[in-house]
Amino acid sequence: MTHRNPLLAPILVLLAASLACGLPVGSGALPPTGAKTASPDPGPTALASAAPEDADPLALEGPPPPPAGFVDSIQEGVAEGMWTYEEGLIAALRVLGGESDVDLAFGDSAPENAEATGVLLDARAYLNGAPESDSKAEIERLYNLIVPDIDRLLPFSRPESAASSRPPGLASTSADSEACAKLYAEGFPPGGKLTCFVLMTTPIGNHQSRVFYPESWGLSDPRLAYAHASGQAIVDSFSVFSGYGVMKDVDLVFTLLKYSGKESVAALVDSLGGQDVCKIVVFPLALTGSEPKFKQVIAHEMFHCFQQWNLPNHFPVSDTDGSWTVQDWWGESTADYFSNVVYPTVNLEWNTLGGFAIRSAETSLVYMSYANSVFFQFLANQGAPTDVINLVKQYLPTSGTEADQAAALANYPGIANLFHQFGRDYVDIKIADTAPGSIVPTGYLPVSPGFKMAVGPGDHNVAVLHAPAFTLTRYSLRFVKERVYGVTAEEGGSTGQHASRLVVGTGWEPLPPTVSTGCGDVPYYVLLTSSAAGAAEPYTLSVTADVLQKTKCDPCLFGTWELNKDSFIGYMSVPFTQTPDFFDPGPAQGRWRYSFDKTGTLAAEFDFAFSYTLHQGSETLPIDAEVILTFKGPGQAMYWIQEDGSLMMQAVQNGVVMEQRVTINGQDTGGGPLDLFSPFPAQGATSPSTYSCSPSKLFLTPQAAAKADLPALEYDRVAAP
Repeated sequence: MTHRNPLLAPILVLLAASLACGLPVGSGALPPTGAKTASPDPGPTALASAAPEDADPLALEGPPPPPAGFVDSIQEGVAEGMWTYEEGLIAALRVLGGESDVDLAFGDSAPENAEATGVLLDARAYLNGAPESDSKAEIERLYNLIVPDIDRLLPFSRPESAASSRPPGLASTSADSEACAKLYAEGFPPGGKLTCFVLMTTPIGNHQSRVFYPESWGLSDPRLAYAHASGQAIVDSFSVFSGYGVMKDVDLVFTLLKYSGKESVAALVDSLGGQDVCKIVVFPLALTGSEPKFKQVIAHEMFHCFQQWNLPNHFPVSDTDGSWTVQDWWGESTADYFSNVVYPTVNLEWNTLGGFAIRSAETSLVYMSYANSVFFQFLANQGAPTDVINLVKQYLPTSGTEADQAAALANYPGIANLFHQFGRDYVDIKIADTAPGSIVPTGYLPVSPGFKMAVGPGDHNVAVLHAPAFTLTRYSLRFVKERVYGVTAEEGGSTGQHASRLVVGTGWEPLPPTVSTGCGDVPYYVLLTSSAAGAAEPYTLSVTADVLQKTKCDPCLFGTWELNKDSFIGYMSVPFTQTPDFFDPGPAQGRWRYSFDKTGTLAAEFDFAFSYTLHQGSETLPIDAEVILTFKGPGQAMYWIQEDGSLMMQAVQNGVVMEQRVTINGQDTGGGPLDLFSPFPAQGATSPSTYSCSPSKLFLTPQAAAKADLPALEYDRVAAP
């Protein structure tokens, strides 16, 4: 409500002047650090000086992350000439079969995540299409070693309800365990009399699950809890996934192979869409984690079963269909996402967030794998989990290359805006997780080496930023200290979007027309995205920064300052010294706080209230106007010193909310003329003040206050820098 009572005009004008210096600012968190083959990228170019010596909080230095999985390790070895595709496939299968150690077999190309469904899919496709050879024979041997024939395994199993031949509570003998392991390696040849597995059968509607766990565990073995947990996870996953498509029978086998690789190996799926039974193999190291995490692992494998029943054309059937490495950018990550749909509060998929943060700066989605689960979480949040399935089923090709996948993704409705918003929400920690009220713990995405650029100290600087399709490309532009820059940004190449923010700030905007720096360099975080897959040129942003003027540095400002409330009341009372009965100030309460840092960033926080009463009228007709002003919220600005004692502030973000309540003779009249109370200039505008500073005191006089002959406002230092 705008109530223009003439009684209020003088004091409101006064307050407008007094609040001209109130430039509130918020602070942002510094980025966390965290970690497939990178997509082609022309890379950034910059006609700027070398980076300053100060460490960039967004820059990530160090070796590149390892391959995401076995399939990627194989492909990397092929690209580097370490082996042929067949040799790499054999190496991975030998690791899974317990015949080789992963680090010895792969060395520096050892995978970060050794979940092996992709290897089995590629091995099966190879066996279905490749000509006879020694390599094919070895792959077939290893394949049959890792994945037992259930029909052969059944004679060596007993139902869980059937009595064991050994005394209650005892495990089988060591000799029996070794004999069963040997039978497993031999593929359970017919004629055996030994019981090696216990069979737990559970009906699920018109279907069933069968879990085979080792007889050697005994009746009191703590690993039995995992056997029953796997059965429950199959039922839970079946219940959820059957709402999205076809689900059938499931067999799960706890392998007897002595896998000796990384602890991340948990399980794998072996089946194709034409089969009525999906087969899951669980490795011993899956039993080292908590039971809830183990159940989410099984849910991940169950979604692989769902994929192969409901998206059968997207899986390689023979070696002519290509490798799982082309499809796993969505295949593994959707399995991670949907496993969280089954178990929303476990969040095992969060383990890949660090890998996404590192890789996504210069790697397209279609060249990554498990880590993309956060993208599919975002996509599902825009509508429903079925949108993720429909993306694959309706838009993504069933064969071809990663480039073909990217070209198809580019045709998804609204993908350009979706992908850009995904990048912003990822950085801003705004992606809702599956569990109600939970947020995916993302945060700032670190930029990659080579994406860190300095602007200055030359008078004319140009940086050309590139954004290949479906990468969350981000740059740190560091503006050198003690300068004011005029900035222009010109788009080129293919279509795309960009946005920027101060590293310590909030809110996305285009690069501002001017950037000021203080006693330290100012890093801007710039996000570029594009969905123009297959374009001849990537999306580019040419940033030009020209020095407009030099500024000064005053370390005395560094730190946090709190408004002295007595000073504020005295400041407001000065115009009424000759009419003390007219203006009756009440208390000033709460927080009015500024924080200056060396980079020239000003942050403040308002949770401030001030009340006063105006007495007017006569003894027979008194008029009392009671006013309560409140200021709440953060804001953000850049500041610089033009000359000694002259402070300039430029608003970057305004999060302040001002409320005013006016009561006249006890009657609430609503708000006063709010337009008189803008606490700082519009975003992008500047506000000059004079100041003086000592180790304990700061005095600020806004330009409007000086023109009204008002004294300086006093601030007390409450924290050192």
